Amino acid sequence: MINNQDKQTTQDAEDDDYMTMILPDVSSSLLSARQRKIHAQKEKGINKPYRERERERREEGLRSSLMDMEKPSKAMNMMLKMGAALGQGCTQSRIEPLEINIKTDRAGIGHETVQKQKTVQETLKIQDEADYKIRVRLENETKYFEAKIRQAQKVCENLNKKSIDEPRKVNVLWRGLVIERIEKEKERMRKHEILNRVQSVDDLQNEEVKPDRHTQVEWSQEDDQDLELDAFNQLDPKIRLEMIIDYLREDYYYCFWCGCAYEDAQDLSNFCPGKREEDH
Repeated sequence: MINNQDKQTTQDAEDDDYMTMILPDVSSSLLSARQRKIHAQKEKGINKPYRERERERREEGLRSSLMDMEKPSKAMNMMLKMGAALGQGCTQSRIEPLEINIKTDRAGIGHETVQKQKTVQETLKIQDEADYKIRVRLENETKYFEAKIRQAQKVCENLNKKSIDEPRKVNVLWRGLVIERIEKEKERMRKHEILNRVQSVDDLQNEEVKPDRHTQVEWSQEDDQDLELDAFNQLDPKIRLEMIIDYLREDYYYCFWCGCAYEDAQDLSNFCPGKREEDH
């Protein structure tokens, strides 16, 4: 007869065996088998992406030499027949293979070159348009300042009451205007003389040619070169205009932009907005 204490001991032993029982690691064994299978497939190249396989074949082809092939290619045969020697000239081994540019888009061959040409042409077109606008603006500014210079020179000539017999003695600020007028007057007289050659000698003697009141001097372009006038004309039109305006303000208290003369420097300073066109 088994007592209660022995029965309790047997039950505790059975519980300990159940709790301490070691089960085999099934998941670990299955995972290891799967990893071994994947590794084997990778070794065979079954699961390699297409691009990777292409890259490997390309690198393998670049590493291999055409001259080391058992069966030479047609190109190599043609070169050998033409007298090429292996290892010399164009058949000499390169340190680095020719670079291969892999196309990653679907554009046709030469498309990139055409696009570059279009980009360059568009850039040049934009630059040409910008240069044209700048050139037109500068030409318009030059014409504007030249017209204002002519007006200011006429004001200087009218305010200057001195009678000068030689153009070289005229102030260089408006000397060019005087010389230009003399040349026009001489051209007018020359044309008048040619027209009168068909007239009689008496009519020619009675004919009186009246020169311009500002041009009663003899001068010719064949005279010595006027270096002072040439240097003045080489200046920027805006600078020449400013020089003439300063002369009128200092010598005659005349504001070119106001279009009138003031009594003195104080009167000019008090009532004239300024010597610049923007001030008016």
